[in-house]
Amino acid sequence: MVEDYHPFDPAVAFAFALDIDGIVCGRFRECSGIEWTVATESFQQGGENRHSVQLIGPGTFKPLVLKKGFFGYDTEVYEWIHDQMNPAAPTERKKLSVITFDTSGIETMRYNFKGAFITRYKGPVLNAMSSDIAFEEVELAYDYFEFKPK
Repeated sequence: MVEDYHPFDPAVAFAFALDIDGIVCGRFRECSGIEWTVATESFQQGGENRHSVQLIGPGTFKPLVLKKGFFGYDTEVYEWIHDQMNPAAPTERKKLSVITFDTSGIETMRYNFKGAFITRYKGPVLNAMSSDIAFEEVELAYDYFEFKPK
């Protein structure tokens, strides 16, 4: 069970957690982009006229998109974004995990993303009549992912 909220973080129900370099620093309601596609190349093998042979090429990964979330009182994510905006500093790649929970709040599985960095941040719509907080979307590029059941 992840019990890592800072006392100043609002108690908002989110289904998933974000772990960056071992620190759970965010919660969110929706995630997409956990997707791998492999390129193929077709070639005709000599003497085989019934079909072509498929060769396996390089794999590609879709960007990870987190939606409708909250980053905690500790500002690891905002500092990471700020550092990436600095053209004089190299982009820092991090190891991050998307954590899922069962209905009692116990961790059920993780998707671990290697070599991740933020490519887009979309903050909330500021409206006094709305209770939206933190962010609408965060998009991250990454090298590859691994699935780890608990």
